[in-house]
Amino acid sequence: MSRVNVDAQAFVDSRFARLAHEMGWDHADHAIGKMARIWLECTLRETDTLDEFELGFAWNCDPKKARTAILNAGLADKNRTGKLRIKGCEGRTDWLGLKREAGRKGGKSSGKSRKKSPEAKGDSASPKNEANPKQTTNTPAPAPAPAPAPAQESYMGVEAKASDPSGGSGSGSHDPEVESIPGWDQASAKNKKMIRSHLANCVRLLKWQDVQRKKLNPRAVPLKATAGRMKTVAERLEGGATLEECKSVLDEYYGEAKRTGNLSFFDGVTNWREDNFNRTLGKVGSGKRTDEEIQEEMWRGAE
Repeated sequence: MSRVNVDAQAFVDSRFARLAHEMGWDHADHAIGKMARIWLECTLRETDTLDEFELGFAWNCDPKKARTAILNAGLADKNRTGKLRIKGCEGRTDWLGLKREAGRKGGKSSGKSRKKSPEAKGDSASPKNEANPKQTTNTPAPAPAPAPAPAQESYMGVEAKASDPSGGSGSGSHDPEVESIPGWDQASAKNKKMIRSHLANCVRLLKWQDVQRKKLNPRAVPLKATAGRMKTVAERLEGGATLEECKSVLDEYYGEAKRTGNLSFFDGVTNWREDNFNRTLGKVGSGKRTDEEIQEEMWRGAE
């Protein structure tokens, strides 16, 4: 069954209060419920864009009023075609599409395997043909596993999960999502443990840098969330850098690239090298804000 998770952050986000005001609803909680209805629609349709009529039908109201309200509240913006790009979809509504695609790929692979199997060719030596003819093979199919809950934040399909204090080295550390990161198989056990320990902040920082690069150049190539790139970010965190310090360094590189028009030093590799990182950190200094405050700022800025 499809589901939509609502992050705790939504209940203190003033945009929902603004939406409630624009629509004439009694409370911000009403607006959160209405947005959950939209996120569910986007999940089922595997999209993050709707037009004003679809929005109006979902909310049972005048489409133009709905369009104006959601834009004024900052919970959507217009794309080039004039449709509404619904905010909050990334990491919340794309999981079902990914699961469906994985199912399609799995089905094709399974079909090929069955065609090559002795049973499919009618091999008389197959153990299946030696079974008691009275014995039925119509056993009930196992119940499907529940759909994974979408994460609050994700980047390139990798969720910003809470860091594993053990570094993921225990017997229960198998995580198909993390292990599907490009280059994961080639990473050393030491680096895998380090990446797992700082996975959430690695995801947040890579996403933040990608947002900044696109502000400078909308055609900038997205920074792929590879094991190698995760490693360079995790090394800075492992070395004692805080989330605030890492964000401050990225912001300094962003400012420099904006002034010069040159993104070559803001490429997701150069800026994370230890000597470059430490030199830039020496310029900006360290702050005293908590990780939670920095996460909120990055979450809002990425929307």
